[in-house]
Amino acid sequence: MFWDIKHGFPERHWKYNRRENTSHSWFLLLRNMWRKNQPCGWIPLMNWIGIFMPIVNPDGYVYSMEHDSNWRTNRAKHSKCIGVDINRNFPLNLGGNREIATFIKEHLESIKFYNSLHCYGELILFPWASTKNKFQTEASHYELGKKGLKAITLSSGHGYKIGSAAKVLYTAKGSSIDYFTKIGIPYVYAMEIGTAFIPNVKEILPLAKDVLGFHVSIAEEIIEEFS
Repeated sequence: MFWDIKHGFPERHWKYNRRENTSHSWFLLLRNMWRKNQPCGWIPLMNWIGIFMPIVNPDGYVYSMEHDSNWRTNRAKHSKCIGVDINRNFPLNLGGNREIATFIKEHLESIKFYNSLHCYGELILFPWASTKNKFQTEASHYELGKKGLKAITLSSGHGYKIGSAAKVLYTAKGSSIDYFTKIGIPYVYAMEIGTAFIPNVKEILPLAKDVLGFHVSIAEEIIEEFS
């Protein structure tokens, strides 16, 4: 089983969440592959289960659509401050995001891969996000990420940088990738897709193909490892 939370932690990422967007295009491509069982050197899709959560912050999503397109948090009220940054609130120490964390814990034995998609930066990131200390399985994460990157390069020629989130991007506490690594998911990533919050319409389908190719390539490797 693969768990894949899609866009929607920081709600300003709705630019990738519109109907004519990357996630919608990816789902259409995935559906068509499933129906046609296209070979293309890829595994039959019935060999794995993908769990997708397109929106994990619905109130923040609506607010960003109707009021402030750069709004990042949800709309929870805390004293004079409105909003909690959901992707900085995973319960390593914070006690947040219980619903998502509980669901994953219930299926933990079956989950081998987690990926959180964001925009932008053309980055393939793995733990740690909270510290620059060396990650125990950094080498295997890097090698698996390279295989996913190869699929992206073959699809579009795009080049993504691979590395730990803290070293490649910045340090951040309470991230989903650190939390799900701590509870035992073997392979955990976050991807920063594209080169802008608002992609050109012509870029959307190629980006979707990049994401699809990355995940199918990763699926092949993980199924081989754990079967």
